[in-house]
Amino acid sequence: MDFGDIISSQQEINRLSNEVSRLESEVGHWRHIAQTSKAQGTDNSDQSEICKLQNIIKELKQNRSQE
Repeated sequence: MDFGDIISSQQEINRLSNEVSRLESEVGHWRHIAQTSKAQGTDNSDQSEICKLQNIIKELKQNRSQE
């Protein structure tokens, strides 16, 4: 390896280090959101509404594929 390869490798290491830091931060953010929503709980009526909407989406997809 020459000096140019070493510099290039170090730049790649730095870039990847920054990417890892960014992703760790993002994981922390989403973990916090998940824990907050879990602590608040999901209302049964919300669950029921979600199921209804999922069924409607499924029916619409089936209708679209038949047409």
